Amino acid sequence: MAPFEELQQLWQNQRQPATRVPDGAAVTRELKIYGRKRNLINIVKTVLVLAQICWMIALMRAIPLALAGALWIGAAEIAFIVLDWRRQWAIAHLNFLEPSLGFVEHAAARLREDGRLFRRQFALVILSVAAGINLIYLGTLRGSMAHRVTGHIEGTAMALAAWRLGVWLREKRVEAERRPLIAQLTAMERALKEGL
Repeated sequence: MAPFEELQQLWQNQRQPATRVPDGAAVTRELKIYGRKRNLINIVKTVLVLAQICWMIALMRAIPLALAGALWIGAAEIAFIVLDWRRQWAIAHLNFLEPSLGFVEHAAARLREDGRLFRRQFALVILSVAAGINLIYLGTLRGSMAHRVTGHIEGTAMALAAWRLGVWLREKRVEAERRPLIAQLTAMERALKEGL
């Protein structure tokens, strides 16, 4: 037998590594842990946003345009928290006890899609915050036109910088939690496809 054919024969006869398929209960437990972490984070965010809204209303209640900007910011933040929480709750409450191929594919796609939906929703809340900041500045800034324009540009730039930083931090934190879940779902999907 030629050396190439021997290597080919050895390669074809080698034992395939056993793929460890996570059971549905283990994945469900990990998703529950993921959900509890997200709930705690969202509760803290909600408390902080409500405190911020109360502070802004108390501070700007005498200036109608500034108050409108503060309320706009508060409404956008509350809407974002509600949408974010609902999306995360739906992922955390998937039931993996009886996985089917379609279900596992759907769950993995949902986890992958979560980051894109977050970025879109976060961009909308940041644009609303930028608009609210500009309304506040419109009602409160005094001075020359150059001073006012500079204030508006700085406020908008701060909101955009917060958006980039927020997306980067969120992706770093969530990716470390999401990646193992996606890997387990991929292993389940592969095992289910092999079983067909």
